[in-house]
Amino acid sequence: MNETVSENVSASSCTELTEPAGGSCLHRKAFWTLLIVTIVLFMGRLWEGGLSEDPAQYAANAKEIVLSGDWLTMRTMGDPYFNKPPLYFWMSAVLFKIFGIGCYAARFWSAALSAGCVFLIYDIVRRFRGKDEALLAGIALASSNEFLRNGVSGRLDTPLTFFFLLALWSVLAVVSGSNRKWLVLMGVAVGLAGLTKGTIAVLGLFMLLLGIAIGARRLLLSGWLWLGLLLGIGACVGWHLAVAAANPNFWDIYFGREVATRIKGGGAWKAGTPKLAFSMKFLFGRGMPWSLLGLIGLFFSPSLLRDKKTRPYMVMWLCWLGVLLYAALVSNKLYFRYFIPMYPTAAALSAFVILKFLPKNWWLKFKQALPTIGGAVVLAVVLLPIPRHSDSNADLDALNPTIQTLLPKGKTLYAYRVDSSVIHQFYGTVSFYCNRKAIRTSDFAKIEEARPVLVLCLSEEADSQRQLKEIGYELVVEHGELMLFHRISTPAENADGSVQSPEADDDPNAAALDPDRYE
Repeated sequence: MNETVSENVSASSCTELTEPAGGSCLHRKAFWTLLIVTIVLFMGRLWEGGLSEDPAQYAANAKEIVLSGDWLTMRTMGDPYFNKPPLYFWMSAVLFKIFGIGCYAARFWSAALSAGCVFLIYDIVRRFRGKDEALLAGIALASSNEFLRNGVSGRLDTPLTFFFLLALWSVLAVVSGSNRKWLVLMGVAVGLAGLTKGTIAVLGLFMLLLGIAIGARRLLLSGWLWLGLLLGIGACVGWHLAVAAANPNFWDIYFGREVATRIKGGGAWKAGTPKLAFSMKFLFGRGMPWSLLGLIGLFFSPSLLRDKKTRPYMVMWLCWLGVLLYAALVSNKLYFRYFIPMYPTAAALSAFVILKFLPKNWWLKFKQALPTIGGAVVLAVVLLPIPRHSDSNADLDALNPTIQTLLPKGKTLYAYRVDSSVIHQFYGTVSFYCNRKAIRTSDFAKIEEARPVLVLCLSEEADSQRQLKEIGYELVVEHGELMLFHRISTPAENADGSVQSPEADDDPNAAALDPDRYE
């Protein structure tokens, strides 16, 4: 962007609502309220409940780093894990070494980086639209229920959003007049996004370069921009090449599962349902009211595009939203969480449209009441006996003493049910809590062939229980929805008189290549 535009965009040129005497002090109180409430919302009570699904898998990977000392190849119970890059696991492993292995450390970085998104969007909007709109944008993002739920869960979607938003912040900070050296941060942030969630970072790089090319093309000639990209992409590619050199099957699993499956299909979206309808159902079903207000804001955004001061700001948001929405719609494997990176755009546009139509005196009264509202929220989070994190693996915890007694280390715990979607991410949960390998399967032939020591099934499945009893298993303990069966019969003889080995479940390749192992 040329220097003229950079000089024109400043806090003094931004549109602010007229405030009474002491308005600056009032804003400081409102900002500190936002800061405290955001920290409490995202960081409070992270130790509650348990881990399951993806967060349990990520915690198991970090735990393995601590136990094995191998920081290059991600593993779970000794088996290579190539589905995701290592950055989040590295960060969690550092906390595990300092504070011990537990839920708080496993969720910490996801929650902390989610809170960081709130303050990044505050500063971005402040630079171009003023403090009032920035404050409201921060409130919108912090109060987005789905963004908050995902952020405190220990998943990778909000950390990915943080690195994308950090890259955007560095670009817009330079456009608004900061030193061009900040462009180095854009490339580094994109590299960190690639080390967090893999190939999706290519989309982040594309939407940033597209936005720069349209709204601030002179920045493409800056050496600082390309230096940052060299550093960030170099570090990301360097890890991929290093782990591939140490593990010949890395590329097949990494691209075969993480890229190919998203092209082939799966996830929450089912064939036959229009993708746009699915996307809108999520955005408006789980993102209200900010998603709706953000959509309304799009209709009034041409005024921001016509204004030279705010044109780069609006161009970057539109490129961000357009590229992410397009990527979500062309993917054949969709989950609700894929839309999490769109929430900053919704928050920024919501703040714009609210202040466009909200009476000034209403906004001032809200700012005056904000410390009281924030204090009530903090007290509610801290004092109300409402658990923020459910213990979805409580049944498995109750069975864990029996598992530890009956299943020696190195043996594999199987979970069997006809519906393969049940006991989701069972491998990571068992690995983290029980220190055992695990496989979930819907193929009973695998149970008959491997003849594992222990098998879990759901109490509601009478057919599964009957099948297990017929091949020599007995029920040893039941808790909640789970039943644990133990093998009691001797191995069957083969046709040639040889004895079928009961140790088939020890084959490391069986666990590593099981197609039901990962999501």
